[in-house]
Amino acid sequence: MQEEKQKKKRCNRKSRSYVLTNKMVIEAGGLLATDEVFLPFPNESAVWISNYGRILSGRHKKAKILKPFIKNGYHKIRFCYSDYGKIKRKSYLVHRVVAELFVPIGDWIHSEDIDTLQVHHIKAVDRDNPAQEQDYASNLQWVPKQLHHAIDKIHKIQVQSNGEWRQKNFVKASKMLGVSPYQFFGKICGANKELPLSRDRNGWEYYSFGSEQSKLCRIKRKENKKSKK
Repeated sequence: MQEEKQKKKRCNRKSRSYVLTNKMVIEAGGLLATDEVFLPFPNESAVWISNYGRILSGRHKKAKILKPFIKNGYHKIRFCYSDYGKIKRKSYLVHRVVAELFVPIGDWIHSEDIDTLQVHHIKAVDRDNPAQEQDYASNLQWVPKQLHHAIDKIHKIQVQSNGEWRQKNFVKASKMLGVSPYQFFGKICGANKELPLSRDRNGWEYYSFGSEQSKLCRIKRKENKKSKK
């Protein structure tokens, strides 16, 4: 009975602040960086989330930054609410909410893929030691579901320009090679992928692109982690 009262107290809306003020930000410890921006947390009242993945709550007498919990290497946050007298909970993936609010959808993505987009971590998630930085908007990117697995397999991409190898992300590399990211990954990772022109001892695979196959790029795939016993 006592536990139920405490739960209801935590869900009490009377002490909530519905407008984020500078005073509340200062109470919560201030901004993490000068470019940190807080926006209302979707479907939740008196809660805000920033482009740095920090969640600020105004549901208490003093504003504070909430600490997410970790599940399967990802940060999640849980809120409670009352539904006809019953206390219920809803959980959110922090990186997903950050992406929805702060990460634009690339213009290279096909319109038919918009409804099934997934959030890609540019710097791979370390499931054993997840860092808060993995949820930064600058580390997130919307990608089509059908390409996400292929994107995760690539460690580095370099394109040859003026006789030099220049490291690029897959979007910029595709543009330099004159193809779309769909075509790029279809060639190196798809079901009908082509064999590389060559491989070197450092693990680079070489491919040619363009109408005359004159544009060169090389990729290095991520090493497969050995399964732990």
